[in-house]
Amino acid sequence: MALQALQIELLKRDRFGQRSERSRRLIDQLELALEAAEATATEDEAAAAVAAAKTTTVTAFVRARPSRQPLPAHLPRTRVVIPSTTC
Repeated sequence: MALQALQIELLKRDRFGQRSERSRRLIDQLELALEAAEATATEDEAAAAVAAAKTTTVTAFVRARPSRQPLPAHLPRTRVVIPSTTC
């Protein structure tokens, strides 16, 4: 009977002892940190929504792309063919 009581006591200590409490405290701290991070994220999202509502849309200046105009028709056109040199 005493042996069984000792085994029960050891099993309780394994299950509910300091290590279990330490891991439970760690889990509680992690949950608190997660809640704080979620609260910060929602605050940031709200601030971003307010900032987006205050912004105005401005159209960008579009430059006209320079393009060559064709040569006037009254200019004379001459074709010059340069023969290639042989090496």
